[in-house]
Amino acid sequence: MKSLLLLSVALPTAFATSNLDHSSRSDPSGDALLQKVYQFPNNTWVENLAVRSNGNILVSLISSPEVWQINPEAQSAELVFAFPHATSAMGFAEVTEDVFIVSIGNFSYVTGAEQQGSWSVWELDFGHAPLPVDEGRGYWRRPHYGYEQDIARVRKVLDIPEAVFLNGATALPGSAETGIVLIADSELGTIWRVNTRVETYRVAAQDPAFRPNASIPLQIGINGMHYHEGYVYSSNTFSTPLLARTPVSPSGYATGPVEVISESAEFPVNGGAAADDFAIGAKGDIWLASASSTLVKIAAHGEQEVVAGGADSKVLLGCTSAAFGRATKMKDILYISTNGGLGNPALGVVGGGLYSLDTARL
Repeated sequence: MKSLLLLSVALPTAFATSNLDHSSRSDPSGDALLQKVYQFPNNTWVENLAVRSNGNILVSLISSPEVWQINPEAQSAELVFAFPHATSAMGFAEVTEDVFIVSIGNFSYVTGAEQQGSWSVWELDFGHAPLPVDEGRGYWRRPHYGYEQDIARVRKVLDIPEAVFLNGATALPGSAETGIVLIADSELGTIWRVNTRVETYRVAAQDPAFRPNASIPLQIGINGMHYHEGYVYSSNTFSTPLLARTPVSPSGYATGPVEVISESAEFPVNGGAAADDFAIGAKGDIWLASASSTLVKIAAHGEQEVVAGGADSKVLLGCTSAAFGRATKMKDILYISTNGGLGNPALGVVGGGLYSLDTARL
């Protein structure tokens, strides 16, 4: 989401801690179970996350055009890549095992301004050996940035000149062969279909459910987006419906009308900012990172339950996204990223970070 406050500062180092300062209010059940995995310095906005097959977690930053990798066991982080000619990194999608796309472009969370024509899609390939620095189209990560086994090959897939604000992304079944991913455009209220193999793009879907609220300055509509069992689920930050799903074909095009799961937030929100990204659990429940510092569980029929945090809570300042672990022993562990309160600094500002929650203990 956007904020009109505070200048961004990109810092190269970070620190980790596991102690949380819980408030004296009546806490949701998940507050006591939250663990801080890693925290960046102040004025670092962690926007999106993706869990790799080896358990490491990729995070993108809005406050600088960077992707970092966090080792949750060691509580350490390393810079994967700093993207040129941009200010922000946004949503991930895993095209095939250990190959991710990420959207890159110009966005200021200080002014809330995006730059149409600045948006592009890049690929991070963790399955290949490092290559020399390419002076042409490709930019390759240098070995000195991290461990030899974690070096990623990075390439620019394509530009989307018509895009205004690329945000959440999702792969489709068979994407390992087709290379097709879907990417949300929060301001246009559009879902773009990108073929990473042949490097083409086109509109996959447009609907009033994806559009921003025209009556407010911050034009953010569709935000998080994930494919699940024949549907693309999507959230809307400032408008309605809060959560919906759209039936799609294997090739990524809408095949029917949008279905509303939850019309609006049934929990307190700050400044109308209800939804950011989310994760889909094994039973089909949605674990929504609310932009109002709240983790909300939404059942398939739409019932909403606050699991952790809250509009007046400091335990998850500025939730931005969520994703479950991938190993068998980690499938109940939900990872949650935050912007550290930069979206709404009324409760103070800390470094954005990564938290974990054992949902099996709720």
